[in-house]
Amino acid sequence: QADIAAAEAAIDARLVRDGRGAAVMSAQVAALYQAIQGTPQVSLRQLRYTADGTLLATMAAPTSEAANAVLLHLQNNGYKVTATTRVDDSGAQVVDLSIRGY
Repeated sequence: QADIAAAEAAIDARLVRDGRGAAVMSAQVAALYQAIQGTPQVSLRQLRYTADGTLLATMAAPTSEAANAVLLHLQNNGYKVTATTRVDDSGAQVVDLSIRGY
C-alpha cells in the first residue's frame, strides 16, 4: 500500500471479508465514537486496546440515561458490551466499558 491509511483500510477490509471485521480496533473505536457523538453530553476519559481484541474505555455522563444511550447504541450494532458504573466526586456517572466485536 502507498501509505498507512491505505494499508489500514486494506487490512480492515480483509478482516471484514473473513468475518472478523468487528474485532478490529479501528472498527470498535469508530463504533464507540459514533455512539458518543449521538449523545453529546457523554465524554471519553480513557481508551485502551488489549491483545485479545477487547477495547476498554472509561466514559463519563451527567446521567445514567445518557450513559445507557451509548451502551444501547453499541449493543444494537452487534457489539458485546459489559459495563461497570460508579459516581465520581463531581456527581458524574462514570462507566468502565469492555467492548468486543464478536
